[in-house]
Amino acid sequence: MTVDSESEPTRQHYDIHGLITMDVQGPNNPLCQVLDRSLSSFRGESEGADFSLKLGSYPSPDWTPKGSTVGDRMLFDSGNKQTTVFTRVMGNELRKKDVQYVITGEPRVGTGPVTINVPGGAAGVSRFRKAAVEALDLEGRRAILALANDPLFRQEKTDQDAEGILQILIEPFLYYRLVTRGATFVHGSGLSSNGTGFLIVGLASVGKTSLALELVKKGYVYYGDDLPIVTRDGELLSNPKPIKLRPQHIELYPELASRLLRKMNGLERFLLARKMRAHRAEFMKRLPRLSLEDIFDHAKIGDRAPLKMVIFLRRMAGKEFYVDELDRETLVKAVSADLFFQFPCAPWRRTMYYFCPSIALGNDFMAEEDQHNQGVIDILNGAFARAKIIRLNVPMECTFNDLLHQVSKVLS
Repeated sequence: MTVDSESEPTRQHYDIHGLITMDVQGPNNPLCQVLDRSLSSFRGESEGADFSLKLGSYPSPDWTPKGSTVGDRMLFDSGNKQTTVFTRVMGNELRKKDVQYVITGEPRVGTGPVTINVPGGAAGVSRFRKAAVEALDLEGRRAILALANDPLFRQEKTDQDAEGILQILIEPFLYYRLVTRGATFVHGSGLSSNGTGFLIVGLASVGKTSLALELVKKGYVYYGDDLPIVTRDGELLSNPKPIKLRPQHIELYPELASRLLRKMNGLERFLLARKMRAHRAEFMKRLPRLSLEDIFDHAKIGDRAPLKMVIFLRRMAGKEFYVDELDRETLVKAVSADLFFQFPCAPWRRTMYYFCPSIALGNDFMAEEDQHNQGVIDILNGAFARAKIIRLNVPMECTFNDLLHQVSKVLS
């Protein structure tokens, strides 16, 4: 998004491997710039979009909320297929300024275009309220800097807003829509060597990100750490979204701290160096997601590769590693279930507004979810059909170097 004036609106197109097109429109401000960096590998020039995200605007200048109530924070207008989500309980008065999202189209079960307006541009707490919160945390320096609207804290808030938009609006849309195009996310790490792609999958905290970073450092090609894409035809497609580092990653790669601190000004280095020494977990929590280029100088990012191996990591009691082959049906069930719970895919969780049309129209949204999950299972069956499937049973008490050694043996 390259525009001279911050006030001038921008529009950037993205093409997800020829499967889905998106565009993001909004003011040329830090929020749009962070979103663009997160999606930069998909920048394209195609006109028209399956998904349009419009920040800082309503559907039209004279638009007003209308429709029938669904719960206490949503309206559904069946004529325009439009869901309006409010930031607070509606009560007896509909206030335009309380509108959080306006979703036009059906993001879950349809195949037509979807537009989401975010009138506030993901506006959050004011700097004064944020300062009060920081003061309650007894962090006096942070409270002073928040009141002063220091750039360090503006950036932290912008990164949080951008991550929220990705996780709550964009990625759930892709989760549902990719299946209609013969592809699906996989919760895991995707890499390749000599043109041959492989996945490392397993439940959270089993070591996927640490392994991916170490293998990239050794020269493997990177396709994504969190949600790479696979197709029914057995291709691994990249989704190299920025990486969320954890405290253990700084332990494994102490040079990362120096790289990060070099990018900051003097005050930021002073405060964050102190924070990292005293409260490393808190430091990592506040650290934004980083691109692979921010972490390693010569990292290689791929586009697509044939998927030839899946390594399924499973924690277990005992002290010994052991390797066995896993049948495809068991792997597909495990991967599809893990993917389901990576997303707020039930109406009592974050994206219940994605279910709003079904609820308003009296449709069986759980049956719709089951149909979608079956689509994921069918695609995974095709994706894994020609891949060797290895289960690596990992003892609860093992070092990362032990795990890396075992994975390297499997890959060799």
